[in-house]
Amino acid sequence: CVFLIGSVVVLFISQIVTRALHKLRETFDKIASGNFSERADVQSHDELGMLALGFNSMAEKIQLALQKERDLHMLKTRFISTVSHEFRTPLTSIGLSADLLLSYHSRMSRPERLEQVGKIKQRVADLTVLISDFLDQSSASSLSEVFSPAPVDVSILVGEVTTSMAVLLSAKQMNIEVVCEPGLPVIQGDSRLLLHVVRNLLSNAIKYSPIASTIRCTLRRVDTALELQVSDHGMGIPAKDINNLFTPFFRASNSMGTQGTGLGLSIVKEFVELHGGSVSVQSNPEQGTVFTVLLPLPPAA
Repeated sequence: CVFLIGSVVVLFISQIVTRALHKLRETFDKIASGNFSERADVQSHDELGMLALGFNSMAEKIQLALQKERDLHMLKTRFISTVSHEFRTPLTSIGLSADLLLSYHSRMSRPERLEQVGKIKQRVADLTVLISDFLDQSSASSLSEVFSPAPVDVSILVGEVTTSMAVLLSAKQMNIEVVCEPGLPVIQGDSRLLLHVVRNLLSNAIKYSPIASTIRCTLRRVDTALELQVSDHGMGIPAKDINNLFTPFFRASNSMGTQGTGLGLSIVKEFVELHGGSVSVQSNPEQGTVFTVLLPLPPAA
């Protein structure tokens, strides 16, 4: 009788183990066939259950690694596509202007020749900006290793950027109104990166704003942070695009007719976060956009 009961118990346990192993085998096969979201469903708390937990943890890591690889591949594909598209337009324009100068130089008046030279210079400037964006994006991931914070007076930095944009502002008959709260403390930051942040936000405001409009740049203290705001009365950003605005290579759906790579704001976000800060945006199509950067102040400030 005892032998019979023991045999039944052993048979029962072996069936449970067999079913659990069969479930694991099915999960193995599904993952091997490419279904990396599959997980082993073994509820026991014995060695077999521990094996299932370990297997699920391994499958989770594999799935995450594959997703990162897919994202990287997609990013590379978009990078190549963006480079080929964005560089082709200015290069084509440079080629056309050069051909005109070579073929019709003797027939063209001095103003006409200067116009073509001006177009070449402008396209070269466009290419310089594009190359700068790509280089900044490619190096942003390693900047944490060379991040060199030091005391920075952001109001002075803003003044330097606005002064350097005088020619660009004049060409569009625009001006930048800078408003700084008195007595702002300095922050700990990397002036190279902060210069890029301010320059990018202001140049975007100029690029997407109508002729003869005013851009407003304000600096003030908000609790334990320094707030930098850049606001314009430009074309604005559609609500459906806001959440993706800081994604590399993403461009708002209403900006496709304007030169750009979709890298600038993603670089701004990385540089600001490297300082422990944050950047956000509020916008209404055809009414304007406000970018807000918050940079932490030193504890004693």
